[in-house]
Amino acid sequence: MCKMTSNSTIIYGINSDIGRNILFQSAVYWAVDGCKVLYFAKSKFNSIPSSAHGPQIPPSEVLAKIRIVYPENMEELVKLIVDILTFRDVTPRVILVEELEGYMEESDHCLARTCATLCHVAVCCSARLRL
Repeated sequence: MCKMTSNSTIIYGINSDIGRNILFQSAVYWAVDGCKVLYFAKSKFNSIPSSAHGPQIPPSEVLAKIRIVYPENMEELVKLIVDILTFRDVTPRVILVEELEGYMEESDHCLARTCATLCHVAVCCSARLRL
């Protein structure tokens, strides 16, 4: 059972290239700090966003700490979020969801349920990582 306190934050960003760049830049920031990052992206990256690396691309050991997953729909996103609880060896310190609103075509109830699931998984990850 997970202790229901955590230092978790959910950040909602704008749906644009700027939002994607900022979100990926935060993934790089945490990876440089040594954290495992799980990044849910709505669409494939053609290249590393330039604002994430400035004049140079981050080293491969930094990029290796960022796992990018491309769920196709809400059901797959929720399943992948819940799967985090199953696989202890891939417990992320940071979970980023790009374009969360893009998955919310069904209802506000789906959005609330997904956010609650994200919060619960974040608390469990914090407990697992002893944060």
